[in-house]
Amino acid sequence: MPSSLQQLRHTVLRQRGSAPTADMVLQDSLSTCKLQTGTSNSSSFVGAAFRLEKGDEIMVEVSDYTLVAKSEISNYFGLHMI
Repeated sequence: MPSSLQQLRHTVLRQRGSAPTADMVLQDSLSTCKLQTGTSNSSSFVGAAFRLEKGDEIMVEVSDYTLVAKSEISNYFGLHMI
């Protein structure tokens, strides 16, 4: 069965105030084989604790949106204050 390797990378970025660029704070990469009969389901998770300052913005970038499940219950982004 022919297959092609695909990679999904998601990155969490922090934009500080008026800084010209955002800093990468987390990144995860997941490879999956896409078979002729369909695509395998996989999950990707990153988690960390870091300090946010007033005015910081958090963003998520995904390398290939076509590999992300479209269902609302399949995707979660959360911040928790400790």
